[in-house]
Amino acid sequence: MEKFLDTPVKRYSSGMYVRLAFAVAAHLEPEILIVDEVLAVGDAQFQKKCLGKMQDVSKGGRTVLFVSHNMAAVKGLCTRAILMQSGQLMMDGQIDGVIAEYLRAGNSTGKVSWTEKPPQADGLKLLSACVRNSPGGGEGHVACEDPFEIAVRFTSERPLKDVRAGFIIKTAEGVVVCGSADAEVAATENLPSGEVESVVRFTENPLNAGMYYVQFGLSVAPHTSPSILTDFDLCFEIEDTTGFGAERSKQPGLFRPKLTWARRR
Repeated sequence: MEKFLDTPVKRYSSGMYVRLAFAVAAHLEPEILIVDEVLAVGDAQFQKKCLGKMQDVSKGGRTVLFVSHNMAAVKGLCTRAILMQSGQLMMDGQIDGVIAEYLRAGNSTGKVSWTEKPPQADGLKLLSACVRNSPGGGEGHVACEDPFEIAVRFTSERPLKDVRAGFIIKTAEGVVVCGSADAEVAATENLPSGEVESVVRFTENPLNAGMYYVQFGLSVAPHTSPSILTDFDLCFEIEDTTGFGAERSKQPGLFRPKLTWARRR
């Protein structure tokens, strides 16, 4: 705020109001600091300073009540979370469990259908997509140790050459995990008119437990940019069924490769 101290408050933007309010609250050394969506306004530097100040307050033995829909910030700052819905307490517990429940609520996990307004361009139209643990198997919930596949169904109004279907997976915190497209198949096969399903299979033990979101795209040659690019409409969950997650502690990281340990003397 230093370079704006001589600026009349009536000329402040909404972001400047938030900066001023947080600066005052943070320097009063309160026993309980209540922060409601302060990170929704302001640039990256301001958000970083806010998180740093709140961490300093909590490390000093005082309480921070942080209200936010930014799961990365919540997870980075808090050790305990409370889930509220319509003024009612839905869950109170450790941060990972509450975040998972928040992300699970309201999500149609495992499948998405673009029925009302299907994304379409260049004679292509996206119809549906799903995550399943086997062809014709259950959708949306996959055990850590199991293989699974992502399938996207689309239609073409006319025969086309080199049409690529692809996806990007990200975590609930917005971290991109991976992405791929069926470029090799598209280069060797012409796309007939009508419906087509493109499927990619992940081998066993690909991802760690958590909620994941998928974005889909279609492109035609010369592939300078996607003809169709969806939001992250599809949500699915990787579940820890080994007994080491819920009972002990969740394994760190995004990936959970199957590793072999040995001890030698």
